[in-house]
Amino acid sequence: MSSSETGRCLGRSYICDAGHELRVTARCVVADLGATSGATFEQLLRYPIVRALRNERHTTIRGTTTVGPAAGDDSVWVLRQGNDHRGATWFDHADKVVWLCAYGRHRSGEPDDAFQHFAALRGCGAMLPTEADCQALVEDRAERFAYVVADEASELLAAARARPGVEQRRVIGTTQPVGLIVHVVETLDETFVAVYGDVTMPDQLLVLLVALCPERAFEDWRWERRMPTRELDVTRGEICFSIMGG
Repeated sequence: MSSSETGRCLGRSYICDAGHELRVTARCVVADLGATSGATFEQLLRYPIVRALRNERHTTIRGTTTVGPAAGDDSVWVLRQGNDHRGATWFDHADKVVWLCAYGRHRSGEPDDAFQHFAALRGCGAMLPTEADCQALVEDRAERFAYVVADEASELLAAARARPGVEQRRVIGTTQPVGLIVHVVETLDETFVAVYGDVTMPDQLLVLLVALCPERAFEDWRWERRMPTRELDVTRGEICFSIMGG
């Protein structure tokens, strides 16, 4: 499998088969790469360092050398492409995103060397993604969810009905893990759905429930304390709803 077959470009992200995504901070896009604000990941692949990001970070979220002192999970890692291109990447564990935070040409001993640039960014607190970067990520994920939820929820429900009582777990829109069980109660089907509260916004939950049962009202769903086959994962804020005859 070639590196180009390990995921797919989707808007400003590259979705990796390993379960995380790759993005470039807005500051790096404009100031370091000289690209247009809001450029898609596919458009940014014309830059060697972004191709290196895709090739090197699609399975490995860290590098071998840190930018500045090692700091555990908060370490910033060097990304290399050939003799000339250097990047700085950081993995956001909460959102599961490897960010390309900075880029520069490697000119050892020169004032404009990439590592001098990285040190300056770290010194002024401008290395890591900003609040605007994080908000753009939230908006992009919400858009992806809304675009695919109807089809993917329908497929998930069909899989659950094909195996009554067996939980089917999928990721809707690349980021929202959903578990769903069709439980037979006498002659009626009772559908249970559980989502992780730490990654699912209230409006996304509402859209999901509507997609699963478009002819039913939200009030028809009942809050449940557990799935029929297991307890809920309180560490992820998992919540569960059920509906009769869904």
